[in-house]
Amino acid sequence: MRVLRPSLIALLLVVFSWVVSFPQGSPSQAYNQGNRFFQEGQYKRAIESYEKALGSSIRNSYIFYNLGNAYYKDGQLGRAIWAYEKANVLSPRDGDIIYNLELLRSLLKDNSEVPSSGGMIGFFSRLPGFFTLRELSWGESILYLLFTLSIIGYLLGFRPGLRRAMRYLVTIFTPLFFVSLLLFAARTYELNFKQRAVILSRQLDARSGPGEDYTKILTLHEGIKVEIKESRQGWCLIKLPNGLGGWIEEDSLLRI
Repeated sequence: MRVLRPSLIALLLVVFSWVVSFPQGSPSQAYNQGNRFFQEGQYKRAIESYEKALGSSIRNSYIFYNLGNAYYKDGQLGRAIWAYEKANVLSPRDGDIIYNLELLRSLLKDNSEVPSSGGMIGFFSRLPGFFTLRELSWGESILYLLFTLSIIGYLLGFRPGLRRAMRYLVTIFTPLFFVSLLLFAARTYELNFKQRAVILSRQLDARSGPGEDYTKILTLHEGIKVEIKESRQGWCLIKLPNGLGGWIEEDSLLRI
C-alpha cells in the first residue's frame, strides 16, 4: 500500500531543491535522515526527523506526506490523518495524499462525514478546494490584468475590428475574473477563518458545556476532523461535518 512508504517523487524533488538551496545541517538533511529511519523501520526516529525539518518553518506537502506515513506505521492514526490533511492543503490534487486520506478515514470508528452533493451545486462547492491559495491568487491577478488590458484596448481602440475583438475579450475575462475572485475568497475563508482540527484521543466524551461537570452528549474517537467554533478555559466547542458537536478538552485535538 502506498501509505506504507515515502513517496519516491517526493524524495527526488525535495532533496534536489534543498541540496541546491540549503547548507549542511539544513532541513534537507533532516528529511533524508527521516527517510532512512523509515526504511529501517525506526518510525519514532523518522517522525522526529520529519518534525525537525518542519520546525525550520518549511511547509512542504512531501514532508507532511511522509510524516503521515511514519505516524501511521507508529500506530498514531489521528496524527497521521492530521499530517495528510496538512499535506492536502499544500497539494490538494496529489493522488497519493488523497488516496491515503481516504484509506485512513475508512478505518475510523466514527462516520461523521456528509456525502458530497452532486450536480452543479456540489461541483462549485468542491471547486475552491481543488486549488491552493497561491494558485488562486496568481490566477486572480492574471485574469485581472487581462481584464484591465482588454478594457483599455476597447476604450482606446481606433479601428472597428480591434474594438470588436477587445469587446469580445471583455465578455470572456469579466466573468472569469469574478469567478476567480469568489474562489479566492472561499478558499481564504476556509483556510484562514475556519478553525479545523483532528481528534487525537482514542476515545473521549463531548459535553454540553466547557467542563467535566456538564452532561456527556456524544462519544468521539481518534482521527475525526472537526471544526472549532469557540475556545474557552482549555475547552473547545467543536462541530462535526454532520452537524453534531459539543465541548471537548483542547489538548485532545490538533489544529490543522
